[in-house]
Amino acid sequence: MKPSISPQDHARVLAEGVDIPQQRPSFGLPLPEVGICGKTVWVRLPEGLIPFAARLEVNLAAEVRGIHMSRMEEVIAGLHDREFSDLRDYGLQLGGEMMARQGANRGRVRLSGQLPLIRTAMVSNRQSVDSIAVSL
Repeated sequence: MKPSISPQDHARVLAEGVDIPQQRPSFGLPLPEVGICGKTVWVRLPEGLIPFAARLEVNLAAEVRGIHMSRMEEVIAGLHDREFSDLRDYGLQLGGEMMARQGANRGRVRLSGQLPLIRTAMVSNRQSVDSIAVSL
């Protein structure tokens, strides 16, 4: 699907437009956690490219109206092609970049999914492939 506006027009709108999330709200109300849930993230681990269900949260200062959802997506997309030694390393990187892009001082990353579990039977010496649930 092609975008309905040109990249030049999109850049101009972003440069000239009002940044609603960064505007001061009518009254200041800090929120301990705002974010997205039910997002699928693909993590490149030693076991392969594995999907995980993600819940991503940051705190929202009283001086701003909201978070930038597109910045969350940019962080996820930026990590997509990188390989991580384990899920915890991915979660730490995702959380750190997400907080930095949103100007937050607290954040939380929750990930759940399944990794392949390959076992060899003791008697037959044959391999069986199963899965193991993991969460962070």
